[in-house]
Amino acid sequence: MKLHPSYSSTVFLLPIAVSASQPFSCNTTQVIRRDVTIIGGGASGAYAAIQLHDLGKSVALIDRKSILGGHTNTYVDPTTNQTIDYGVHQWNDLDVVTEFFERLDVPYTKAFVPSPGDIISFDFNRGKLSNESIIETSVNAYAEVVDKYDYLQYDTQLPDPVPQDIYRPFGDIVKKYGLEGFVNNLWNGQGDILTMPALYFFKDVGPAVVESMRTNFVYTVNHNNYEIYGNALAILGQDNVFLSTAVSHMQRLNDSVRICVESPTGQRLIHSKKLLSTIPPLLHNLHRYDLSEDEKSVFGQFRAVGYYVSLVRIPGLPSSSFMYKNIASDTVYGQPRLPAIYRITLTEAPELYIVEYGSLIPLTDQAVQNGVLRSVETLRRKVGGKLDLKTEIVAYDSHTPYHVHVSSEAIQDGFYRRLYALQGHRNTFYSGAAFHAHDSGLLWRFTKGIIRNLFEELESR
Repeated sequence: MKLHPSYSSTVFLLPIAVSASQPFSCNTTQVIRRDVTIIGGGASGAYAAIQLHDLGKSVALIDRKSILGGHTNTYVDPTTNQTIDYGVHQWNDLDVVTEFFERLDVPYTKAFVPSPGDIISFDFNRGKLSNESIIETSVNAYAEVVDKYDYLQYDTQLPDPVPQDIYRPFGDIVKKYGLEGFVNNLWNGQGDILTMPALYFFKDVGPAVVESMRTNFVYTVNHNNYEIYGNALAILGQDNVFLSTAVSHMQRLNDSVRICVESPTGQRLIHSKKLLSTIPPLLHNLHRYDLSEDEKSVFGQFRAVGYYVSLVRIPGLPSSSFMYKNIASDTVYGQPRLPAIYRITLTEAPELYIVEYGSLIPLTDQAVQNGVLRSVETLRRKVGGKLDLKTEIVAYDSHTPYHVHVSSEAIQDGFYRRLYALQGHRNTFYSGAAFHAHDSGLLWRFTKGIIRNLFEELESR
């Protein structure tokens, strides 16, 4: 059998002791040797792979999905060949964003995009139009609050002691600073935002977002955000990207990391000097990792919510309505009762809408899709539409687990200090939204710093 130059012919069948309960074995002749293994091919993982590639380091990029891109979802209309981004669709105007696009030869533009039509407040639970106002508090009032915590745009290394405003529930911050009229601009998949620690809003909707709201966001010219990850794949090469592949088990040693993976062609052993993990660090996501008790103690505190995106064909909604936003008529600040639709947004394609749906706990895909269809029909019956034609979900993706977070008490007690102490421990580094923010641009900037530290360790060996 002819082997790829990076393979050896060793068959790893014999158990190698990792712990009394977790022996290591990998039934394969394919041993892949790289400088760094990256688990997770979303924004953080793909960016890290390109950075390491450009620094002359070999990588193995692993993702359980069949494509790279994480929360990036692009639909190609089979009739018109038109592309529609129904996942990540814009970026803050940061140098790291434009530099990455230029590195990948992805054309981009900067634009301030006002609402192209009416924004309708609709109570999807009660099936009636809402009288709640969409915007009452100016973005400037919100900016005055988040600007005080600009350092959160770079990482989550918090002062000691942690300022009260950071760990208090966001609902308390709303009342303290008079932001009641701005709350319903912040629903973006975070779950119950009023009980969530304010830290996560200071990060996800911080100074970078506020500045882009005032000036410009960055968009891809071709309205095809998967172009970013397709070009990244072309640069990295098929031999270095392992799609539809999952970790079976791993062994982190003093000088290396061994990971047995299940790929479409069977088991493979990836042997690298370092590991970069970018997947949500929830215990059920990491059950194939050889976690220490300290790691389990830290990661076990994380929780997540459900967030789902779909592209839905809805015949006959009023053409002047750009967005239908779920504003409850019987809750504080109109916050929707989850699980529920957050908003329905018209795309450039006639009768195709982006539908965002949220839940406090993960739901099955079927439950989400049934909920979307029921809610859309409630809307159609109220505002009009071609009721003889069926609503159709043409594309769908689950971004669950989403908005990985910890409690206010954990933040106050120094959780993020203990989390960041894991960087580099056991030859493992971390990036991803749980370590920073749900923002691709901010994550790229954060990941750049992680790669700098990882690279220095590789060079010092």
